[in-house]
Amino acid sequence: MLNDLDDLIAEVTPHLRDTVPRAGLDLGGRSTPNYVSDFRRPEVWISDDKLYCSVCAKDRTVKIDVLVHTGPLTRLARSKPRTSKTIIDTSEWGPSLFIFTCEQCGLHINGLVYDERSGTTLDTRVVLFPSKAGGLSTPHTPPAVTHFVDEAYKCQCVGATGAAVEMYRAALEQLLHEEGYQTGMLSAKIQALEADRVAGTAKPWAADLDIDMLTILRKLGNYVAHPKTLEALKELDSDTILGVQEVFQFLLADVYERTKEQEKLLSSLHDMHKRTGG
Repeated sequence: MLNDLDDLIAEVTPHLRDTVPRAGLDLGGRSTPNYVSDFRRPEVWISDDKLYCSVCAKDRTVKIDVLVHTGPLTRLARSKPRTSKTIIDTSEWGPSLFIFTCEQCGLHINGLVYDERSGTTLDTRVVLFPSKAGGLSTPHTPPAVTHFVDEAYKCQCVGATGAAVEMYRAALEQLLHEEGYQTGMLSAKIQALEADRVAGTAKPWAADLDIDMLTILRKLGNYVAHPKTLEALKELDSDTILGVQEVFQFLLADVYERTKEQEKLLSSLHDMHKRTGG
């Protein structure tokens, strides 16, 4: 997925290699020869990999338009690092900027790659800012659930993994509230849903639901909320949040979209039946 740094670098490197600044800028003189030609932008291309589109609510291929690749993208795209002290190191020129455009719906997703120093460690990070709010919400997700999902996705996009997990937990509690489970804490709501599922009185989306998915989401949120050591908090890494995202994508599609699709198909069948004189 293109929100992962390694996947993003693998995608853009072939396109940047021919446009990486190659002519040196003389630090000793007043002129900057070849200044303009040094900063060519690659042509827009269609990605091989995919990115989540918050409008389509699916992973989509995207058009990639690199606006500024001096900075981390330039450094990471080089096959060999520059060593000459007479050449300006463009990897120190701030963040790299690009735009993803969904091939299906045209949503613009603004991207930024930047270096972040924590103590003596320098990490390169990717953050994404969709041009439409909603996060992972689907077309029929209720506004109150959309609010928390959007908060969670924004936290996730800027690398605030713990905050994202906590917001996904809040989104789950709001979802169950909207579905009629309004008594007690989240654990009580999940237990009530499971009781209805076992009794056969739950809504259709819950019939085949593995309740462990909801329980794990709740426990992850609780884990963040209570004091932990720094080492323990670091266990909530990018793989954790991607797993939570995938569970929530499945849940929203199952709760809100599958029923609507069935209703749409049934209505279409009824219309055809009437037209044929049935």
